[in-house]
Amino acid sequence: MADNYEYMNEASIDNSLKCILCSEPFINPYSTLCNHTFCLSCITKSIEEHDRCPTCGKRSISIQGVKPFINSSIHDLLDRLLVQCRLCRQSNIPRSSFSEHATQTCPKRIVNCSAIDLKCPWQGPQDEFEIHSKQCHYEIMRPLLGNLLDTIQSLSNRVQRNEECINSLVTENQQLQHANRSLIHICRQQYQSIRDIKSQQHQLKEKLELVEILSNPNLNHNPRLNEILSPYRSYSSIILTDLRLNNFDISFIIQQAVISKQCSALILSNNSIGTIGIEVLSNTLRTNLSLRRLSLKGNQVNGKGVEYLSNALSINNTLEMLDLEANNIFDSSSMHSLAKIIRSNQRLKELYLGYNRIDNQGMDILANAFHDKSTIEIFSLNGNKLDDQCLPNIDHMFNTTNLKLQKFDLCGNMFSLQGKTKLLQIGYSKRKSGFKLNV
Repeated sequence: MADNYEYMNEASIDNSLKCILCSEPFINPYSTLCNHTFCLSCITKSIEEHDRCPTCGKRSISIQGVKPFINSSIHDLLDRLLVQCRLCRQSNIPRSSFSEHATQTCPKRIVNCSAIDLKCPWQGPQDEFEIHSKQCHYEIMRPLLGNLLDTIQSLSNRVQRNEECINSLVTENQQLQHANRSLIHICRQQYQSIRDIKSQQHQLKEKLELVEILSNPNLNHNPRLNEILSPYRSYSSIILTDLRLNNFDISFIIQQAVISKQCSALILSNNSIGTIGIEVLSNTLRTNLSLRRLSLKGNQVNGKGVEYLSNALSINNTLEMLDLEANNIFDSSSMHSLAKIIRSNQRLKELYLGYNRIDNQGMDILANAFHDKSTIEIFSLNGNKLDDQCLPNIDHMFNTTNLKLQKFDLCGNMFSLQGKTKLLQIGYSKRKSGFKLNV
């Protein structure tokens, strides 16, 4: 407001009425604790820059430490100072009355058009208002625009009601979704209960099969087996590939091939041997001293079967080759069981795990199992789901001290050209020790 007026005779104004910061008569004067007075805006700005009194500089002050100047005589003198309006040039206006003049009587004060409610953008001096009003298109069109605005307001009200209806429907939909989630949760619980019951039934069936198998180990369920096994001599390699063998044949094979003939190799590739058969075979491996090579490629070995083999091989110190390619080995528990074989067995030299859907996480578990006393010399992971993300783990594996690994097969995985180049660099760094890496 002070920018809109000027003092009539500023030179005659007593200095005691002036702020030393702006050199103008006080506006809203405030005093410090050291009794020096300033305009409120001036002392506020000064305190923001310096924390001492601008007059004496001896006392630290804050905005909370200044108080309104209460000398009524000084206030009266300030109110009676005569000013001139910069807009209309009217003079001899007491400063205390200037606010009323500027907002109500000044002919040059800026006002809005009376049709501002119709969105007329005009603003101008009060003395030009009447001329504009007679020419204002908005005022001329007020009846039409008024109806239009009423229509817009009516539509806005309808939109608001529709929004309220939509919000209500959204709330109802959220409630239905919550109820649906609850129903899905209950169904999942029931489904899991059914799965648990089926799993228990399957386990009971497997136990009954195991009892039946163990009750008569000399029973031959496959008439061809006796004919196939008869020609083999003791300590030979027995090959029983593609014969549709299942769990019920394992006990007879163990009795005739492993115990009686003490075979050095037992090849059971591409049959239908599952968890029960692997459990029976694993129990035999615990005490066997002749079997050096075992192939279960292309059977039905799952995580539980791998666990049985892992526990057996933690005791067995005879088996040198284990082939588990093309089974159903990919979950975390299976990887930990295989890692246990790598970590603890002191005899196994060849381990084949191709085509089992092993991913980067599985590779991480297997790679961390290798140490400087690991006996694995040939390790095959061809045809799995490994990609470039597992390269750091493979690199770390090959940096293991005194690693005995001589051949590592990674063909048929999902490595990029850059990843394969990195693997070949690893293979090249192991060249002097006869290491071979297939990618």
